[in-house]
Amino acid sequence: KRQFYVTNHRTILKTIAMNCMFCLKMRRKAEFEEMGPTHALAAGQSGVVLGVAFCDLLGPVKLKTKRGTPHGKAWIMVLNCVWSRLCLFVPMASCSAAAVLKAIVTAANMTGGSLPSVLYSDSGSSILPLQQLGADADAGEHLIRDLKTTLLKHKITLKATCPKASHRQGSCEVFVKLFKKTLERCGLKNQAFSMCDWFFICSKIALILNQRPLSIKYFRQSVEVLSPLNLLYG
Repeated sequence: KRQFYVTNHRTILKTIAMNCMFCLKMRRKAEFEEMGPTHALAAGQSGVVLGVAFCDLLGPVKLKTKRGTPHGKAWIMVLNCVWSRLCLFVPMASCSAAAVLKAIVTAANMTGGSLPSVLYSDSGSSILPLQQLGADADAGEHLIRDLKTTLLKHKITLKATCPKASHRQGSCEVFVKLFKKTLERCGLKNQAFSMCDWFFICSKIALILNQRPLSIKYFRQSVEVLSPLNLLYG
């Protein structure tokens, strides 16, 4: 048997592979990408309000304290349900992990008591301490202890968005922008309110935003409007 050595074989084989129709088809199949299931699909299959939600923090806003003392600071937790598009605003007196968890449970109690299974947030330092709840929670506080037990029982998973993909938080950032614009149009921007007043303002803005139309259908010579409140209460 004779053995032959092909000179410049790399260039020849590369040219054949680039011009071969069978190789092109196989290469195109190998490079074909299929998108995985989205969080919206998972939330729609569960059908649970706030089952999969986005969260963000708004603030700080001015908090009215006792007379003669400087104004304090408060933050507002913004929660947006992926399935029903329902938005909720919950004021917080502090920005600790325990306060964030209290706000999540408060929002869950407003919609039937179901805690979110997956919670998406940005990479801000105000949300990420929720993963280290034990560092901020007081061992003698019974409420925080119960919330930690509830968190482990319902298996709430906090997923931080990549800083290079901040557009994924767009559905929650829109409500932050609308909340600030509403305060500015009503002349309430840069004003101090008590915690009770902030709860009233947040509930009123949430009611208006949750009445926005998601879809309009013409049925039996009338127009039916689908809003997040319709999905929640019918």
